Amino acid sequence: MNPETSDKNEPIISSQPAADDDDDNNNTEVKEKQDTKPTLDISTVGKNPDSKTAALPTFCLFVALVSVIGAFENGWNTSVSNVPEKIIRDCKNGQKHVNIGVLPDCLPMENLLWGFAVGSYAIGGLIGGISAGYLQTRFGRIRTLVGNNFSFILGALILGSAVNPGMFIIGRILTGVGSGISTVTVPTYLGEIATVKARGALGTIYQLFLVIGILFTQIIGLLLSSVPGWRILLALTAIPALIQLILLRFCVETPRYLISQNKLDEAQQSLQLLRPGFDVTNEYKEIYDGQQEAETVESRDPEKNPKTKDPKAISSGARKSLSFAQLFRDPMCRKMTIICVTLSVIQQLSGINGVIFYSTSIFSEVFADNAKYATVGVGVINLIFTMVSVILIDRQGRKRLLLASEIGIVVTSILVVLGSIYSINLLVVVAVLLFVSSFAIGLGPIPFLIIPELLPTYGVSAAASLAMGLNWLSNFLVGLIFPVLKDALKNYTFLVFAIITSFGAIFTLLFVPETKGRTLEEIHNENSKDTKNLDSQMKS
Repeated sequence: MNPETSDKNEPIISSQPAADDDDDNNNTEVKEKQDTKPTLDISTVGKNPDSKTAALPTFCLFVALVSVIGAFENGWNTSVSNVPEKIIRDCKNGQKHVNIGVLPDCLPMENLLWGFAVGSYAIGGLIGGISAGYLQTRFGRIRTLVGNNFSFILGALILGSAVNPGMFIIGRILTGVGSGISTVTVPTYLGEIATVKARGALGTIYQLFLVIGILFTQIIGLLLSSVPGWRILLALTAIPALIQLILLRFCVETPRYLISQNKLDEAQQSLQLLRPGFDVTNEYKEIYDGQQEAETVESRDPEKNPKTKDPKAISSGARKSLSFAQLFRDPMCRKMTIICVTLSVIQQLSGINGVIFYSTSIFSEVFADNAKYATVGVGVINLIFTMVSVILIDRQGRKRLLLASEIGIVVTSILVVLGSIYSINLLVVVAVLLFVSSFAIGLGPIPFLIIPELLPTYGVSAAASLAMGLNWLSNFLVGLIFPVLKDALKNYTFLVFAIITSFGAIFTLLFVPETKGRTLEEIHNENSKDTKNLDSQMKS
């Protein structure tokens, strides 16, 4: 059931039953639902500019910044064990209780155990990523973020008080679960609250805050690479979680999620708060129609639903969220999910985490004991070019930045190989920095922001969970096999990443659609039409 309007300015907001002069006591429940349509206080209509022309209202920016604290946590915990590694696993006094009476000075671990302890973070991310879709559908985006903070807080307490490697691993898994949930729920939230003009920039700030988290932990790690400083460093992840826990009280649920739950009044109020000073009538109607139309069309297909040949028998309400199996039975969602999953996997298989995790060892041959400071330099370069991406994303578009990023990674990976073969250390350092720069402008942020752009509300949770789950699995595999690859292939290690990213560039060129400058509903409608046309051509 679509809202009825007399003209384009007719407001549509609350869900009050429409008056019916022929109403009687024998109306069915379905009839009552048909007579329900959104209404709005008409005093605001036409007096304010259309919300679809809004840039980035202050409250919208505020709730976005609160949500990306989860991205900061992801970056922080990704890199927190890098700089203080030697102190954590190989300090002077070992497990003796010298500097802290009740806790050992450090947690001695051999290379294999340390590799698993660091990699267990990605295992937690895989668990969190896979489960986040269900959580954000069942409880909403905001409540999922609220509950997620307890993963970081509990993980911080365990890491800071760890007395053996087992506790350290449990703490890493818990912070990984929190980060995994954040990779799904935060980009979904950002995509669903963003204005058309600022959606790219808002989507990119997830990666921006992730990079800031990496840089912060590297800088603070230099200051706290001591006993008991490393414990404080690991426990500090609880502070951003506590801050977000407080600030989320002042944030709103996304209008799209509320409409999907048939909470129409709340959806309108949320949209109006996100677009203060603007008339939200047209934007609200577009969001509402986008979610109702999908269910109505499917319901009216006699072959799929013979019991509802009569359109009047169709009840109103948004289409229910899809499961993983249903996701792949829907032609449009299947195609978009494959695109999102491929980009998410290539993001990790490009080799970026090999650089982030092992940058100190990569630079050690050039900078010796000062390699850890060069590692901080990598974080600075990453931050600068992620900020460039924020500026360019809504001007140049997603596809163009992705292609530039992937081609840059291929070229710089080859330069790393050449510099290694011919022992040109300066070339290796410059190529690694250019590698990070190339990653930051496109392949870093875009796989996160493009998922809620390509998938409709009813498909985004399952698709995001699948894409981010495989992203975390790829993250774990790269961290696990990078040292092995480095030992086996030596100077040719980055050639593997160049080949994989070359495939990514070809895939982007052929299959990834451009999404800039359009509303989510316009994108979804166009993708649906393209998929139907392709299916028709294949059948004919």
